[in-house]
Amino acid sequence: MPYKAPTLRSCGCITPTGVLCEHAKQRRAEIDQRRIPSRQRGYDTRWGKARASWLRTHPTCAMVIDGKPCGQPADTVDHVIPHRGDQRLFWDRSNWMSLCQHHHNSTKQAMERRALRGEVKTSGKGIWTAQGQQLSKNFNSAISSTKTRG
Repeated sequence: MPYKAPTLRSCGCITPTGVLCEHAKQRRAEIDQRRIPSRQRGYDTRWGKARASWLRTHPTCAMVIDGKPCGQPADTVDHVIPHRGDQRLFWDRSNWMSLCQHHHNSTKQAMERRALRGEVKTSGKGIWTAQGQQLSKNFNSAISSTKTRG
């Protein structure tokens, strides 16, 4: 039977894979309290309708890594370039892509964090979406411009 190794957390705690230690739970709660509510960030009824329409026409995950498409059913509409409150970028459909929950919550967010730290490393193929956008390339310039906006 396969076994996943435990996770070493940044606080030094060792936990089973997928389980948060008390420090991580506390950090997450603090971040959630500081975060602006989703409705104030633009995720309202209008967004819900636009999201549903997008997912009907783009039903599968657009993430392609090392030439292999994900192909899982998409349940999230992601902004390729983080909008950071910019409503023009928020509603720009060329900036949207369908992702499955796994790729939105792991791969894409990890890419955003690495880009913010200036650590994005890509293979010769880069990271592509099914719509033909090379995330790793577009992403670096977009992230650097959002760093200065706040």
